[in-house]
Amino acid sequence: MVSKRGERRMPRWVVALGSGLLGFVVLVVGLYGFYQVSYRQSLYPNTVVAGLNLGGLSTEEAVTVLAAQTEAFQASSLEILVDGEPAPPFRPADLSIQYHLEATAEEAWSVGRRGTLWENVVQQLLSLVRENRVNLKVEYDAAALDAFLVLLGAKYDVPEQNAKIVLDDGVLTITEAVPGNRFDRAVVSLELVRALEQAAYRTTPLVVRRSTVMPSVTKAMLTAHEPKLRAMLRSPLELAVGDQVVTVEAEQLAAWLTTVRTELFSPITESGFPERVGGVLLGVDESLITTYLTTLSETTDQEPVDARLTIKDGKAAVFRASQDGRTLSVTEATGVITDALTSRLAAGSDQPHRVTLPVTVAKANVTSSTVDQLGIKELIGTATTDFTGSPSNRVHNITNGTKYLNGWLLKPGEEFSTVRALGAIDDTTGYLPELVIKENRTIPEYGGGLCQVSTTLFRAVLNAGLPVTERRQHSYRVSYYERDIGPGLDATIYLPKPDFKFTNDTPGWILVQGSVSGLKVTFEIYGTSDGRESSIDGPHTLSTTPAPEAVYEETDQLAVGEEKQVEKPHAGATTVATYTVRRGGEVIHQQTFQSKYKALPARYLRGTGGVAPASEAAPSGQAATTEFSTQAEEPVQTAPDPAP
Repeated sequence: MVSKRGERRMPRWVVALGSGLLGFVVLVVGLYGFYQVSYRQSLYPNTVVAGLNLGGLSTEEAVTVLAAQTEAFQASSLEILVDGEPAPPFRPADLSIQYHLEATAEEAWSVGRRGTLWENVVQQLLSLVRENRVNLKVEYDAAALDAFLVLLGAKYDVPEQNAKIVLDDGVLTITEAVPGNRFDRAVVSLELVRALEQAAYRTTPLVVRRSTVMPSVTKAMLTAHEPKLRAMLRSPLELAVGDQVVTVEAEQLAAWLTTVRTELFSPITESGFPERVGGVLLGVDESLITTYLTTLSETTDQEPVDARLTIKDGKAAVFRASQDGRTLSVTEATGVITDALTSRLAAGSDQPHRVTLPVTVAKANVTSSTVDQLGIKELIGTATTDFTGSPSNRVHNITNGTKYLNGWLLKPGEEFSTVRALGAIDDTTGYLPELVIKENRTIPEYGGGLCQVSTTLFRAVLNAGLPVTERRQHSYRVSYYERDIGPGLDATIYLPKPDFKFTNDTPGWILVQGSVSGLKVTFEIYGTSDGRESSIDGPHTLSTTPAPEAVYEETDQLAVGEEKQVEKPHAGATTVATYTVRRGGEVIHQQTFQSKYKALPARYLRGTGGVAPASEAAPSGQAATTEFSTQAEEPVQTAPDPAP
């Protein structure tokens, strides 16, 4: 139809369609606007964190909900089954977990808001029909997780076993290879971390399955090398360490061999290409050799030993020759042995039969050629003590201990340790059992009597004017050391403590010389006098304490009513002695030795019957006459001092 004005009118269906489309757009925009207004302060629908739908919640509300969820999760445990067998449960709390809930809520809030306008619109609309999952932001102790996996592996993994070379009593055997079973730690770790990130409970256990792991070296691979192995293990390997020769048996050599899987190529086949076949290379485990040599060095290494001197015709002379020290060079020696075994393998023989291991030599300071350079010219201090009344074993030990200290040399500035100089104190070094006090009880121990040696040396050091760096008195008074001097100038020793020590602060070397004559022990210190003079004020007794009342202990080893004294009473005392060293009238050194001795009661055994008195036992009421030393007062010792 044409209008009066000649214009064509738009069809009605077009107008209707346009109106409909416009209305639809207005509706969609209106609904989207309503959607935006509804979620302007909350998370969009289907935003899921830790298995919880947080859509419609504010970030603050989301944090509150997540806090409850994560707290409960950390208190839970996850059941694990390894091939159907229950394993130790996984406890999240063991990983020191820290959840960052505010940051997680912000991440959830950003869903549908962090992209471009179009991306946000699409994300927001899709959230109406599908979930948007957000992981919890979490920190945990990765080392603790690794430790859990290691524990799991240690319990359930079965390592594969390669074929091995075993030599037993000269018989070479190649063992069968054995497959192993192992779970994939990376997969299990991923599952556990995923549980942490979701703080999600599992209603079913985490199932861990192990897979078979085939060994890389089989018996067939090693069998190909059997002739060569038999040849190289036909004889042991001798190690020359200085003047010592150590034999490494073939069984040990076999244990040092290693096998490494490699890929070898066969000769070119008819196809024109080599075939790829599995092979094995024989080698040597240097770490095992190093461990062996480290242990060996404990017996082959030796410290340099200076010549031991004596005074002969007024001058120092050697009575025991010096000995150079040596130290095994373990790293270099490992290389020497490795080269020798590699050579045996390559040649298929048992040569070389002997190798020389490198050592570092340390020369002795004092040798027969250097004696005259030491400057040992004169006697600078001496002391003698009397041990009359000592039992035979005590006399023997005093003589033996003096022998070990005789001829000892100290260079200028060196500290002397009596305990170190004596060395081991047992039957292997010539000592006999003698009575000592252990926790106020008299018992026999090797070396009883050595405190007579240390006390005599102490007094010789004082007379020489040398500084004392360590000295302890006995726990209570001992009559041997009070003859002609009273209490206060004794020195007790026991391995490893207490010790008696002094320092050579003279400008030259000094020589310690000890000797026993009859029932007297003497120590003489030789060196070069620098004009010093020593004096001792004391010892003075400041106070005394009477012995406590006697102590009685019942025993069925004596007849009823019979008594036997086993310990004499000891009065206590406190003494002081002042040691002063002067040179040219000037005091160069001063020490005060204060000694405290405990008061101890007499001890008696009282019979309760059951055993008749032995004919050789001491008469009732008579104490044993043996003298002995005690522990030092400070520090408290759990072991006794040797009897002086």
